[in-house]
Formats: sequence, structure tokens, C-alpha cells
Amino acid sequence: MTLSTIIIILLILLLIGAIPAWPCSLSWGAYPSGILGVVL
Repeated sequence: MTLSTIIIILLILLLIGAIPAWPCSLSWGAYPSGILGVVL
């Protein structure tokens, strides 16, 4: 994967984790931030 692809994926995960727009996000909203924590 190129660097731009990785950045886009991280941005999407940030948006999913930061915007609780649907009820499911409360149950799995911790996963994107956890993945970002591992990557960073």
C-alpha cells in the first residue's frame, strides 16, 4: 500500500470513531481508536 492509501484509511477510521451517528457505533466505536493507537 502507498502512504496516501494508509492516510486515507486512517482518516476514515478517525471519522468512524469520532462521529457516533448510529447506535451500533457505541458498541464497536472503541475499535477504530484502538487500531489507531496500535498504529501510532
